Amino acid sequence: MGQLKRTLSLFDTALLSLGAIIGAGIFVVAGFASQIAGPSLIFSVIIAGIVAAFTGVSASQLVKAFPIEGGEYEYAYRTLSPFLAFLSGWMWCLNKIVTDSVIALGLATYASLFLPFTLKAIAILVIVSATAINYLGIFATSKTINLLTTVKLGILFLFVLVGIVNVKMSNYAPFFPNGINGMLQATAVIFFAYVGFIRPIYVVEEVKQPERNVPKGIFLGLLISIFVYFLVTFVAIGLVGSKSLGSTDSPLALAISSINFPFGTQLIIFGAILATFSVLIGDLLGLSRMLFAMGRKGDLPKWFGSIEKYSQNPRNAVLFSGLAIGVPSLFFDLRGLVQVASFLILVYFALLNFSATRLKRNPRKFYIISIIGILSTLTLAFSLSFLNIISGGLLILIGVTYFYVKKIIIKTRARF
Repeated sequence: MGQLKRTLSLFDTALLSLGAIIGAGIFVVAGFASQIAGPSLIFSVIIAGIVAAFTGVSASQLVKAFPIEGGEYEYAYRTLSPFLAFLSGWMWCLNKIVTDSVIALGLATYASLFLPFTLKAIAILVIVSATAINYLGIFATSKTINLLTTVKLGILFLFVLVGIVNVKMSNYAPFFPNGINGMLQATAVIFFAYVGFIRPIYVVEEVKQPERNVPKGIFLGLLISIFVYFLVTFVAIGLVGSKSLGSTDSPLALAISSINFPFGTQLIIFGAILATFSVLIGDLLGLSRMLFAMGRKGDLPKWFGSIEKYSQNPRNAVLFSGLAIGVPSLFFDLRGLVQVASFLILVYFALLNFSATRLKRNPRKFYIISIIGILSTLTLAFSLSFLNIISGGLLILIGVTYFYVKKIIIKTRARF
């Protein structure tokens, strides 16, 4: 099948993590989350980041033990069971398909202000572009992400610098309008904005010195994003208040429009487009590598596990990833499934932490951190609404059914 090429440095790995984090979460979901938490959203982004950090420690230990492509899917195979490995891969893929479809439509909403096309047409154009960049290979993908990440960070820091001198302290009261429970629910929602932080574990076989660079890249990306999210939410709430932020799908554009800053709204819209596009590129990269790993193992058709000889790139998995994201964008509005996707990824992270507890040479301090990671991710997962939990459970049940039906078919064929 061939081997993947090691191309990514520590700098590339950190920007891959950072680029996968800062996107639709801060530009879009922050508005919805502020409606739930009020000004305490400032605490929500910090708590969500800390929960992510626990999982980051577990991921780092697993990368050192198993420097192989596929993330928790591969780790679960080695520490838990083939069934739980498949289930983790299944949840990851469903999460990416749903969230990336939403991200593409969110980007299209912003881009429609400049382009004379329908939302679905723009969404498909964006997905095709992201697929084409990934099709070229990891080098082109990483350099594109690096450029877009640098620009969007510059725009966010400009937003903070311009806005912080205009904040009104009265906008932070009452700080807990919906109590501690509201803050925790918002933490589960805003966790959506962090889910890309362990993106480097899905490209381990394409990173130079992965045992060193992947853990460092994860934590550099996570620390910078927590700092950026705290500053941005603090300024946005201080400018217009949490109620106003919660009334729009473009909270940062609304916030900057409240002050006299030339072309401020247009700049934020441009930043949102760049941010969501870079996340889409990174997510498509992660999804294709998960499909590649599952195809290589035989849990999905072997077609996914092949590598194109010239580019050393799993192009079949890349093309299918683009198709899997594009079809829902064309026919369905999946925004209502964002919280279901959050439930799936939180359970996935709980499994990742559980895998880390099964490492034979795991120091006690890391074992305790992994246990905290399990408890914190499951707490956030089950703080979501009952309907979203049930919906997520049904999607998991579909995966369980597929796994066992496939197993029965294989056994039946073996007899004949």
